[in-house]
Amino acid sequence: MMTGTVIASAIPMLVSPILTRLYSPEEYGVFAGFMLAAMTFASFASARYELAIVQAESDEDAFDIIVFCVILSVAVCVLGGAVIVVAGHSVLRVVTNTRIGSWVYLLPLMAFMNSVFQIANYGILRSQSFSVLSGARVARAVAIAVGNIGFGILHVRGGLMISSMIGQAVVTLITLVHIVRFAPKSVRAVSAASLVAIAKRHRGLAKYALPADLMSTYAGQMPLLVLDAASAGAYAFVLLVVGAPISVVSGSVLDAFKERASREYRQNGEFSAIFASVAKTLALVGIVPFVTLMIAGESIFSLIFGEQWRIAGMMSQLLAGMFFLKMIVSPLSFSYYIVEKQAEDFVLHIVVLLGAYASLRLGVQVLHDARLAIGMFSALYSVVYVVYFVRCRSFSKGRGGKRESI
Repeated sequence: MMTGTVIASAIPMLVSPILTRLYSPEEYGVFAGFMLAAMTFASFASARYELAIVQAESDEDAFDIIVFCVILSVAVCVLGGAVIVVAGHSVLRVVTNTRIGSWVYLLPLMAFMNSVFQIANYGILRSQSFSVLSGARVARAVAIAVGNIGFGILHVRGGLMISSMIGQAVVTLITLVHIVRFAPKSVRAVSAASLVAIAKRHRGLAKYALPADLMSTYAGQMPLLVLDAASAGAYAFVLLVVGAPISVVSGSVLDAFKERASREYRQNGEFSAIFASVAKTLALVGIVPFVTLMIAGESIFSLIFGEQWRIAGMMSQLLAGMFFLKMIVSPLSFSYYIVEKQAEDFVLHIVVLLGAYASLRLGVQVLHDARLAIGMFSALYSVVYVVYFVRCRSFSKGRGGKRESI
């Protein structure tokens, strides 16, 4: 799986010098606004019930949860689509503080594909079919890269959005077909009563995990809502070039960590060995590239991507430490779900969201220094990641305390 992960994360970086000659920072800003709205929509679609798939007692129970999540996603996306048709732009301004024009009408489709992929993703993790996820992610990366270059050369309006939707369609189809093909042989009839039982049994996910994920998304994307259009586009590009590969690597590691750590916790009441192994491996992988980025990010970006992206390089230097910690801690933070400590996680996300907003507003509107704003934002996140690491390490040793009912 790691080979496919490396390929999938390398593709966006390899084509990015071409894309910066085809798309402007402002276009990346619009694209980032579209993706932020889509991620928000997708989070509501399944209410994060898919997190229960890996920990289900049996394959039949897991498949019931998959069916429940898909039904819920269909209902939410249809309802959301109706709301967007009636008052799309008004809703969007409240959610993202940005304008994406007529692309707003594609949000329900993008959110539905994203939601179904996440549901299928957890089903595949349960079956430990990691090669399927690896291949699907490579296929998505290739589709997006080819689309971005092709649409950019042809000057197709919204090429970044269209390519992203094509890539999401590819990865969703591949994973969904696998889930359908390898469904349990003794699938039970799903009744309304069983769906209600699932909703009640795992209601803590909608109560804590959903708002926590939404706050995490908005805290990480907060610069897009506060910075000017060009600076927001530069930040979005840093997330694409640096953040996206991190997300792919961390996501791949997370996939394996979820299954093995959950299994070890069910069987032994602790998962310290896999926790330590993942932390050490990610630290060794990330230390050299992120130190290099911290020292010479501005020069690297201006040389490779063009002078207009120098501000993105400056931001990458300020964010390098935060990105390094994120790569290590992000997969390990699933420990909160393993020991069912969603309430604590929820409180931490509130602190992060308020802190991110305050640091950026202080830097931009009071001190009028975008560089300082990004620096404070990075420092805040770095501290939070350290807190998460310490707490999750404690959970892995079986000292997480009493489990909460979800």
